[in-house]
Amino acid sequence: MTIAAKNKVKDDAPGRYDAFAEWQKAQNIPVMGGFFIADVNEVELAPWELKGVPGALVVLEGTGGQTDAHICEIPPRPCGRAAAKSTPSNGARAVCLRCH
Repeated sequence: MTIAAKNKVKDDAPGRYDAFAEWQKAQNIPVMGGFFIADVNEVELAPWELKGVPGALVVLEGTGGQTDAHICEIPPRPCGRAAAKSTPSNGARAVCLRCH
């Protein structure tokens, strides 16, 4: 097979479908990339219908598309024992960066 024929076959191949990338786009919120987030307090957030709060997605380079994170702005409430008891059942972890 000639090089031109090989390139023709490659050009005719169907594109790769990435369901996760399509889901990210459908969320209509910022998607942060790169190798690190310098200051999560400075990340642009947008209303996230799925979570009901402003949020953004983090998909860092070097993870192979296997790991992501969500940044959400949770409305203020009194900190204390009640907040410590609210652990999600899906294994997600919440970190409070600023208490009001």
